Amino acid sequence: MVLSSRIARRRIGLRPPLQRPAFTLVELMVVVAIIAVIVALLLPAVQAARESARRTSCGNNVRQLALGCQQHLEQQGIFPSGGWGWGWAGDPDRGLGASQPGSWAYGILPSIEQSSLFALPADAACTTPVPVFACPTRRSATLHPTPIYGSTGETMRNATTPTASTLTNRSDYKMNGGSVDVIWGVGPTLADATAGNGFANMSTTNGLVAQRSEIRAAHVRDGMTNTYLVGEKYLDPANYATGLERSDDHSMFVGGDFGTVGWTHLPPAQDVRGEQNIARFGSAHVGGFMMAMADGSTIFIGYDIDATAHRLRGSRNDGQATPAIGQ
Repeated sequence: MVLSSRIARRRIGLRPPLQRPAFTLVELMVVVAIIAVIVALLLPAVQAARESARRTSCGNNVRQLALGCQQHLEQQGIFPSGGWGWGWAGDPDRGLGASQPGSWAYGILPSIEQSSLFALPADAACTTPVPVFACPTRRSATLHPTPIYGSTGETMRNATTPTASTLTNRSDYKMNGGSVDVIWGVGPTLADATAGNGFANMSTTNGLVAQRSEIRAAHVRDGMTNTYLVGEKYLDPANYATGLERSDDHSMFVGGDFGTVGWTHLPPAQDVRGEQNIARFGSAHVGGFMMAMADGSTIFIGYDIDATAHRLRGSRNDGQATPAIGQ
C-alpha cells in the first residue's frame, strides 16, 4: 500500500510532505539571548532620548521664568523682589517690589499667565502646584510636606500655612542672590514691617534678588548678558518628595528662602544622594544645569565650569571680565 501510494503521488505530480525538524531549546535560548542583547543596546539610547527631551522641557521652563522676570522688569522698572522672609507668604493686596512680602516666584505670576493664582489668598496659592517650576528630570509639579517648618509649630504671618500637616508647592529653580550669601531669615512681624523695622541689612548683596530688593537694569553694571538671573537648584535626591532639606522645605511663594534664592560662592553640582547644600545651583541632569542670564538668554552650563567664572557671574557689579560659559 505504501509503495502504490508513492507511485500514485508521482503520477499526479505530488511530492511527499516535508519532515520539518523541531525548534530546539538551544535555538530558542540563542534567539532570546539575541533579543536581550538588542534591547540592552537600544535601552541606553531610548533613555538618552527621553532625558534629552526632559532637559529641553526644563530649558523651556527656565526660559519662561526668565521672560517673566524680564516682563516684570519692563512693566515695573525693577527685577522681582525677594520678599520679606520665610515667615511671609505672597500677598495679592501688597503689590510688587519692596512692599510685596512674597518671593520673586510669586511676584512674576502675572507675567507668566498666572494672574488668577496671584490673586488667591496666601493659603490657596501656597497649596497650588505650578508645572513651569518643576524640572521633569527630577519630579512632577505636585505638593510636598513641610515637616521642618511645621515642627516648630509656627505658621505664616499672613496665612495659616505651612504647618506640620500641610502640603505646599515647590520650585526646582532659584533666582540669583549674588556671589555673597546674605540671608535675611524669617522676616519681621507685621507691626515692625509696617514701621520699616526688623529687616536685614542688604547693603552687601550683589545679585538680582534680596530682601525687599528693587534692582533696576542700570544696577547691572557688569552687563545683562554676563549676569545670572535664574537657574536650576541643587537638591539631595533622597529629599525630592520629603521636605526634609532646608532648600526645599517651604512653599515657593514664601518671601526669601533657600528654596528660591541661590548664590554662586560655591560651584554648581549634580544632585548627589545623601549630600545637602542649601545655597548652590545644580540639577538632576548629567553634565550640567540650565541657567538664564539677565538678558533672558538661556544656556546649559557644565558642572566643570571654572569656579571663579561661576562666582563672578553671580555678581551684577564686580567689574571683572569672565570667560564665555555654557552651550
